[in-house]
Amino acid sequence: MTDIIADYETINLVTAPQRAPQMLTLNNFLGAIAYNAVVQSPYDCGPDNLHVVLGKFAESAKKDMKQLAGMFCVTLPTQGVYDFLEKHLSPIPEFGRWSLTKHELDLGFTDPNAEDRPVLYVLVSAVSGPKPDYDFIDLYALRRNVVMMMFGLSADAED
Repeated sequence: MTDIIADYETINLVTAPQRAPQMLTLNNFLGAIAYNAVVQSPYDCGPDNLHVVLGKFAESAKKDMKQLAGMFCVTLPTQGVYDFLEKHLSPIPEFGRWSLTKHELDLGFTDPNAEDRPVLYVLVSAVSGPKPDYDFIDLYALRRNVVMMMFGLSADAED
């Protein structure tokens, strides 16, 4: 399964439009992460511990940013933003748990990479989608959507 996921991520990163480096602020990152987390969450109020993830991300990201005019900033190209997100979001345990369903969390799972995670297939329609307790946030898609948002790109943009 890991190989399939790795291939999926590689394909999407290669095909994602690349843009010239852009100066981005910590608030740009925090806003884009929060927006996409809420949009992709199966629950109306967003994922659990959103404020914790944002706080830990800010604390970590500031170490790789410069302070200009009272704001933390970094200049990165498209792929650099994805790598920056990977570096500063992936180590946050609460972020990783967003890829678990509420059902899995209720069963006591806390590690999204646990070998004994239950495999659950849910039949859904294009209209109703899965029940929130059996849905999750695709963390790769979230990072990619943040990049696309920060560079003003659409998912089907071609350069």
